[in-house]
Amino acid sequence: MEPDEQLEWERRAGRPAGIATLIAGGALLVGVVLSARAAGDDAFETYLNIHDDPSLILLPNIVQAIGYLLTAYGLWYLVRATTPRRTELATPSKIMVILGPVATAIALVLTALAVLDVAQAAADVVRPPRAEKARDDVLEDLQKDSSLITAATIVTYVSRLAFGFALVLVALNAMRAGLLSRFLGILGIIGGVLSVLFGGAGVILAFWLVALGIVFMDRWPNGRGPAWDAVEAIPWPSAADQRAALEEEYADEGEIEEEDEDVEQEEEAEPAAQPHPVSKKRKRKRRG
Repeated sequence: MEPDEQLEWERRAGRPAGIATLIAGGALLVGVVLSARAAGDDAFETYLNIHDDPSLILLPNIVQAIGYLLTAYGLWYLVRATTPRRTELATPSKIMVILGPVATAIALVLTALAVLDVAQAAADVVRPPRAEKARDDVLEDLQKDSSLITAATIVTYVSRLAFGFALVLVALNAMRAGLLSRFLGILGIIGGVLSVLFGGAGVILAFWLVALGIVFMDRWPNGRGPAWDAVEAIPWPSAADQRAALEEEYADEGEIEEEDEDVEQEEEAEPAAQPHPVSKKRKRKRRG
């Protein structure tokens, strides 16, 4: 794709990608908030609450699954924009930006079904023990007996690795290409690491996606990096660089104003040109 065609595609696809990424960030944040509703005094009681109201697990997981599917679209757009500026971007990362979020969405839905399966088994326990340790032991046995829990655990582990790997590589290369600021690049890397280690970055990932959507739509405060206007790697200007550029711009404007004032003062001080008097010679008549 020629540079002009690449820039035209980025401008055309930037708005839908930005909207999708904004919705993705909001969906992940809403899912985190909704998932807190099911919490009980202990894990066993939490499963009983979910058995009584399946929406406690279905709603937050489905909302987050939609968020991750939209995240795949946003990351794919970022990779398409980064590749012409960073040829070092490896092909596996291009695959992971789709595979990682989609696998995470599947893992969330599968996990919801597995939790419902265990919740049904917990509700069928005739005499659940009252001691917390004993209740945890019963719950652990129920989870081991659930094939859905085993499948969900494996898919979740694989999806975490794929998504975290994709997030780190994309954020790093987009930052080096100048499409993301240093702050957003590092924040994306942190989100990827947390996704691998703890299964999700929660609020951090949601904030990063919202910021990403604003950049895609060219609504970032003080403008986005110059690399978005040229198909080449140009570092995103730091806060100090932006401040220096503003000061230089103000200084240039001040010099222009001073020059204009000096010209006006010179024009006012210069006396108006006086016409030279024309001497009139009187002709004398000769008498003779």
